[in-house]
Amino acid sequence: MLILEAFKGASFKIKALVMLGVITVIGALGAIGYGTLTYFEEQRSSTLYLGLEAIAERNYPRASLLLSQASSSGSLTAAEFSAWLECCRGNYEKSYTAASEAAAKGSREVLEVMGDLALLGYGKVTGATAAVSYFNQKAESESSSYEGRNLLVADCIGRALPLAREHQDYLDLVLAGLDHNSPDCYLHLGDILFLGDGLTVNAVEAVSMWQLALEHQIKEAATRLAGAYWHGYAVEPDRAKALELYKQAAAWGDPVAYYALGLIGLREDGARDPLSQARENAVTLLRQASILGYKPADVILGFLALHDDPHGAGIDRALNWFSAAFKGNDSSGAVMFALMKAAGLGTAVDKDGALVMLYDEGMLGSETAAQVLQALSLGEDPRLIVQQATELAWRIIFGDIEISQGAAEARAYHDGQEHGVKYYKGKAAQLIDPKIYQIDGKYLIVPSIGGIVVQSQPSTGARLYEFTGQKPTPEPPPLPEGYKGRPVMYQD
Repeated sequence: MLILEAFKGASFKIKALVMLGVITVIGALGAIGYGTLTYFEEQRSSTLYLGLEAIAERNYPRASLLLSQASSSGSLTAAEFSAWLECCRGNYEKSYTAASEAAAKGSREVLEVMGDLALLGYGKVTGATAAVSYFNQKAESESSSYEGRNLLVADCIGRALPLAREHQDYLDLVLAGLDHNSPDCYLHLGDILFLGDGLTVNAVEAVSMWQLALEHQIKEAATRLAGAYWHGYAVEPDRAKALELYKQAAAWGDPVAYYALGLIGLREDGARDPLSQARENAVTLLRQASILGYKPADVILGFLALHDDPHGAGIDRALNWFSAAFKGNDSSGAVMFALMKAAGLGTAVDKDGALVMLYDEGMLGSETAAQVLQALSLGEDPRLIVQQATELAWRIIFGDIEISQGAAEARAYHDGQEHGVKYYKGKAAQLIDPKIYQIDGKYLIVPSIGGIVVQSQPSTGARLYEFTGQKPTPEPPPLPEGYKGRPVMYQD
């Protein structure tokens, strides 16, 4: 009060000086505050940019730490990228926490991540319905046109299809994708209808769906249709058209198409000769299928090596091929690798290890592994089983005999006798009964060993639903305006 009274009684000059001082102090404080805010904003941006650079360098642990720091400092963009990165890495709890925080601040960039997480069982609402809802919200925030929203939702669903943990979620996603004209869903619905995987078998409608997918350049659709034309499923057989489609699919990088072309090549004149051009061409195609991760190709290459040179370097090459197939979770590769270990072919004898491998495969559902395990347990010679398997595979690979007709995945159209079959019209090799088939005057020790060449005929590549544990691949958020570094993408 005394200060106020004194101020009131002061001269104008003194009052002016006091007011100037107050204004100066306020200005200084404002400048300090602004400087502080600017400093922290620059720090946040710097940490965010370093995090983005770490993603570009594929140093994901460092990126995760930096993005968390920037997010904790209030950077919404950092929270968005953190949610996206942790989702791609498989750190779903951490991803959901970051996504929830970003969504609470109004972010729409995390909605695809939240949809993916909902499919994986993370969030307050889960499943396909929740996922599609998130995808729709994202689309509505990014596009004002009906066509644009449709395209965005279709893209999200296409990326999310491998994430469905339950068959019903998978089916619901596919059907929802059809509402948005998703090319991926055309392909998957074709598979569902062709195989009867949750809906009534309808090969005609399946081919129609695959044709729609092909019109959108889905590479697997070309393989599906090639197999249909090769065998005559719902269409008139047309080997020339099938070859054209297989070659188109291979040019697009589909490994099943490379495998089919390799099989077809092995059945050309002269391909039995390992030094022939026909054999070289076929092996090149099979190797490309292997490089692209299609493990049945490794099994075929293993049998070719073992048959061509059963006493020399071919044994080592075969062991390597079967081992690669086994490591890629191929059941046939596992059985042959186990047999070679039990026989000591190309490696030290390890019968106990072989029995464990066969037991594990049998528990996973392999009838052949279970029967080989039983045979070895009863004292049968593993070398003789390998010899019989190799000779049988050789005859199957080169089209002399068949254990079953048609594409391996198309059992709904075959009963082993080919009577009353509606769609299969292809010409087949001699159909044998492995229970009474003999090699060198001896019955097969393990009759089911003939099934070791799973894909013995060109295939459509159609697949039943199976949760594979694949990690999500959502689109990353847009880069902030000030970031001048390298593009950001995730590579596992």
